[in-house]
Amino acid sequence: MKTKTTLIAAVILMSLIASISSIAFDVMPAQASSTNIVANGSFEQPVVLHPAKWNIYDSNEIDGWYMVWIPGPNMYDGHPRPSDAYIELQRQVRGWEAADGYQWAELDSDWDGPDGTINYEPGSVRICQDLTTIRHGVYKLRFAFSPRPGVEDNRLEVKWDGEIVDILDADGQGLSQTDWTYYEYIVAATSETTRLEFADLSSPDALGTFLDDVSVELKCEPFVTDLVIRFCRCRYLKVGTVTVWNDGTYLYVKYSLSKCYLVLFKTHLAVATSLEGIPQTKTGNPIPGQFPYQTTHCPPVKEYTYTIELGEWEVGTELYIAAHAEVWFGKLKCCGLTAWGYGQQFPGCSWGMYFQYTICDP
Repeated sequence: MKTKTTLIAAVILMSLIASISSIAFDVMPAQASSTNIVANGSFEQPVVLHPAKWNIYDSNEIDGWYMVWIPGPNMYDGHPRPSDAYIELQRQVRGWEAADGYQWAELDSDWDGPDGTINYEPGSVRICQDLTTIRHGVYKLRFAFSPRPGVEDNRLEVKWDGEIVDILDADGQGLSQTDWTYYEYIVAATSETTRLEFADLSSPDALGTFLDDVSVELKCEPFVTDLVIRFCRCRYLKVGTVTVWNDGTYLYVKYSLSKCYLVLFKTHLAVATSLEGIPQTKTGNPIPGQFPYQTTHCPPVKEYTYTIELGEWEVGTELYIAAHAEVWFGKLKCCGLTAWGYGQQFPGCSWGMYFQYTICDP
């Protein structure tokens, strides 16, 4: 039985070698970009041309954003609420100023526009935009919020990836001009598409909650290197990835396998500010069993993330990371393969590896 299992494992290993065309290489993180990934964040399109200096637009008429009504009554003063939600854009109405450019959005919106006859209808909307993001990237969300001058109740809800970031309140009583305040938040992307949402939570009466100058910029791009096994001297095969990133509180190290027939049985992780801080023998060979972070995965898993407090590691601190794993062939529970996060070899005679990561400023 043991011979049969070993034979099966050998066949799978040969299939693995045959299926991989690329040899692992060290993947260094790109520099974070300062490009705003929000489309039409200042609501300058479409240009408001109505003499009243404001107008309403549905999702097909405005760049970047789409809208839904906040749940509420479908009738008001004998008039049915339109099925399509509208956003209200204003352009220097009453001499009011935008935070950026010439226009802004009012999220306690309107049903029938400047030529209509309905007043104070319940027109609160939620506006959304699906952003193209980098998984595990850390972003800065920034926007300007102002109460409508003369209106007491202005309440703005902010969501990122379905989670509430903040709920803001502002009082516009006594104001004759907009009073823009900028807010900034550090947020993380968990996938390649992330939804950004703003909603009016004030009493719906078609008056209040101004929004302008929305931006999302990448602050910290994750470091990704290959998780590799060695099948002959100096030849490595990629079986997955090791991804490292940080926010303002934690460092994250994620193991991921890319082959459907492989699983993680054990993971060992060492993180230090010097190579000497990683457990090694006197001859410079790493000792995974003495790494400070280690897990036996029962049952085995396809991916696993270590979350480590930054503590005294400040922005700019260079870390030495050794990520070791024992990889199994699915349910065979034998013939485990040693895997390392690809990087530089330790000074000893083993093929154990480490790589470096610098704490970024989110």
